[in-house]
Amino acid sequence: MCRDRVLLACRYHADLRVYAVAAQSLVQAIGANFSEALRRADRARIAFERARDELNKHVRQHQC
Repeated sequence: MCRDRVLLACRYHADLRVYAVAAQSLVQAIGANFSEALRRADRARIAFERARDELNKHVRQHQC
């Protein structure tokens, strides 16, 4: 396995964990806190999706 794939996979898993925590915080957020929790969850989702796409792109291009 190439070094870049390992780094991209680690990034993917880290961003997935952050996204999961942010999504869980939405369940606990109420009132004025909800809009901030929603913004954090959305940023986490975007980062997760970007990491997923970069990993998939790397695997397709390098077939590793």
